[in-house]
Amino acid sequence: MLKALEMKKNKFGKLFLLSLLICILGSSFTYDNSLNFNSFDLSKIDDDILNAKLEIATSPNDSSYLLSPRDEPYFSRQLQFETIEYYSTYNLTRGEGVKIAIIDTKPQINHLDFYDENGDSVFSLDSALIVGGYSGNTYYTVRDYGLDVICETVDSSKHGTSTMGVVSAQVNGLLGAGIAPEAELVAIALEKATVGEMLGAFQYAYQVGVDIISISMLVYENSFVDSNGVEHVGVSGIKEAIAPYLEALYQENIVVVASAGNEATDQLAYPANSEHVICVGALETRSSTKLASYSNYGHSTIVAPGTVYAPATFYPSSGEIQYNRYGQFEGTSFSAPIVAGALALYKSCNLEANVDELTNALTNSAIDLGAKGYDGIYGYGRLSIANLLNYQVPFAIEYCIYIIVGAILLLSLIGVIIFIIIYAHKRKIFKE
Repeated sequence: MLKALEMKKNKFGKLFLLSLLICILGSSFTYDNSLNFNSFDLSKIDDDILNAKLEIATSPNDSSYLLSPRDEPYFSRQLQFETIEYYSTYNLTRGEGVKIAIIDTKPQINHLDFYDENGDSVFSLDSALIVGGYSGNTYYTVRDYGLDVICETVDSSKHGTSTMGVVSAQVNGLLGAGIAPEAELVAIALEKATVGEMLGAFQYAYQVGVDIISISMLVYENSFVDSNGVEHVGVSGIKEAIAPYLEALYQENIVVVASAGNEATDQLAYPANSEHVICVGALETRSSTKLASYSNYGHSTIVAPGTVYAPATFYPSSGEIQYNRYGQFEGTSFSAPIVAGALALYKSCNLEANVDELTNALTNSAIDLGAKGYDGIYGYGRLSIANLLNYQVPFAIEYCIYIIVGAILLLSLIGVIIFIIIYAHKRKIFKE
């Protein structure tokens, strides 16, 4: 009798320890592979990479809102809205509560569509100019130095004015409209447009807590001559140099959207073709199905309109600068901010959505083009803002796994409690 009871005690003891171990592991096991931007040191990256010039991806060729985009004088000319199903959604959200950084050249801060209906500037105080050098980057923020520090000049590229206008042109009754005019715009201007400054911009965007980054600049990994006879100098090691920065942004839940490039090639370009980056190709003017003749291909995540009617600045040979101009531009430079703006709209309605959820919503809601499913020409298909905002997250298999594991842990805990009760009861009988 005593021997039998002793064997039962040992059996129950082993079961108890096993159940307890399962509960402890299930409740305390975590995985932390986080990266910290503060640990990164640009001096460890080869100077040839840091000082490599970035190429600008411009083609050589019933609402509570007081004002409607349709009432903007230039809205009917904004070709970018024609094929992305935007018209039925602009009164649902305009990007409120989302912080979007656009890394580019200096914008023209005085353009009329960069002021809202109350006369307030659209540029966040976190906007900044990044000036790179051999010893690292220097940051000049609007908060500390005022808006003039990021302002376009007559000698600077006019690219940033237009890419930022695609997203943030205000619905103020004056000219045109942006896709997400109520999102907070953090303009990050690069003084020399080098890889080193781009990495500094990534780090700065991380520090100020943006949700989305749009960049319309790139560097090719290999040298080649494009179909127009233009030579593009490759930067060996670029993929590996920028990968840790993009990984850190991903872990911090920051979405990065980048232009595919405009050389009609499948050459690898970065950051567009890096892991965790949404690479955007361009569609031909007023086409919802045809890839633009200039658009890079082979690695795109999605395609969007490449032709836009967007803010521009006119510098006459004499007289005052004109801040009320719009112009028609084309290139994947503009496809990227269109997608970034669309993601800002979705994020505004789903503030807790992480990078993977945002990316899945974008790709799963795209209108399939070309070969069924993903293909090298169109990626997952054409951007549809209407589909994106109506997208519902499917009940994924991983959720089933979580439920099953949770049930097992719960049953184990119940088993431990039952064991303790039975064991205590048997000890009491044995003593009696």
